[in-house]
Amino acid sequence: MPNIQRGGSKATNPKSKPDLRDLSTKKPAKKRRIVVKGKAPLYIYWLKDLLRQFASHKNFPDALATSFALASISFAAPFLPLPIIIALLILTFVLTMIHPLIGLMALFFESLPMFIYQAPLLAWLFMLFMGVSFLFGFKHYRTITFIYMLIALPFSSLGYFIEIPAFVLTIMIVGTKRGIISAAVAVLIIAIVSGLTGLQNTGAIAFNATLAHSAISSSAYANYLVPDKQVASLSNLSSAWSSAAGEFFSFKVTGGIVNALFLSIVAIASQPINVLIELAVLVILVFIISNYVISSRSKYKGAIASLFSILIPVTYIGLSYLSKKPYSLYPFIGFLITPLILLISELNDIPVIRALDVMKQDFRAKFGEGFEDLTSGSKETLDDVANYEETKEET
Repeated sequence: MPNIQRGGSKATNPKSKPDLRDLSTKKPAKKRRIVVKGKAPLYIYWLKDLLRQFASHKNFPDALATSFALASISFAAPFLPLPIIIALLILTFVLTMIHPLIGLMALFFESLPMFIYQAPLLAWLFMLFMGVSFLFGFKHYRTITFIYMLIALPFSSLGYFIEIPAFVLTIMIVGTKRGIISAAVAVLIIAIVSGLTGLQNTGAIAFNATLAHSAISSSAYANYLVPDKQVASLSNLSSAWSSAAGEFFSFKVTGGIVNALFLSIVAIASQPINVLIELAVLVILVFIISNYVISSRSKYKGAIASLFSILIPVTYIGLSYLSKKPYSLYPFIGFLITPLILLISELNDIPVIRALDVMKQDFRAKFGEGFEDLTSGSKETLDDVANYEETKEET
């Protein structure tokens, strides 16, 4: 028999044990480093969610509109000291959040003393505007609120930066039909007030206030249209108000109300081409933006649609250049701010675009009871279907 050698070599033994000396020379395995990213404190998320809910409130745009309008009026027709203005801004914001109609009424009654103090004849025209607003305010208070904001902003430095975002948001909130009315009323009243007071507007409306005011400066009532008084202090607030109220009700002011209406027409007639072109561009812009946000399915349709508002500063600079009048480049900053505001809102799911909802609401109101609100469900049930019970039993 062949000699069988036991205890073969390591190469022929697959189950050979590893040499302990080799293990002693191996380097220890590196420990895996687990990096834990730092998380923000919980109160940051809570605060962010709280701000999102607050900005998503249905009355939040109205509250911003009334606040900006009151701030602009306080710049254009200064009367009350700063602490009182701050208190009124907070009050107006809170009242508008409760109900926009209450906030609008508060805004009117807070603005009226400022006009009485600075331009008593203009205050009478403002009261006519208030009367028309109260007449239609119950059904259209939101539209009137945004119109008032669009009119007030261009008479303060806020108009350079906020007028274009405010106009675009107005279109997206009130819809096409009300957007056209807002644009028309805003352009006409801005031109009238600018011409009567001699204040150059900052809202990218190509209308020369100096030229328009020179056409009416020869009138005996022009002095009651120009705001030129200093802000009243807390110490003389009562005496300043009593003096202004006495002048407001005097015959020398009330006797010029009809004349002021005529002067308003003269102010617009001083530059009719510019007014008509501005009006036409804004109306076209209302159609473009509202149709895009209604038909688009993009998540960022508001930010994209706002890019069309480049027409506003381009038209303003073009008309100013052709008229050989000075212009400002600040409206371009307002244009750049607009898509940024809307993009932030859409990224955080803050509802801003309501044009489609307004269109549906108008459509239902047009047909009255003949058009059924599908969101509330049909009034019919399966019991109203003929032979339903018999068919069910047979099935």
